[in-house]
Amino acid sequence: MTKEDQINIINSTINKARENLRPLSFNLIFWGVMINLMSAFHYFFEPIVEYSKYSVLLYWTIIPILGMVYDNMEYQKRNQKGIRNSFG
Repeated sequence: MTKEDQINIINSTINKARENLRPLSFNLIFWGVMINLMSAFHYFFEPIVEYSKYSVLLYWTIIPILGMVYDNMEYQKRNQKGIRNSFG
């Protein structure tokens, strides 16, 4: 196998991975931004987040659950428009 063949295989693998991740790009960006914002808020406003014994548990549970609901609604909208991903 020549170097050109190896490079072509690598390039085709990268392009295939790009195409497979494209439908999930909204989810990846959404969750990355959301968790980073939650972490920064927790760091800078620790007294607010850690107000009571269970407030941290609620903070790190309720907000992601709301995010899952929003993410699911966006998924339903994409499916209604006929945009299909590799999972369905």
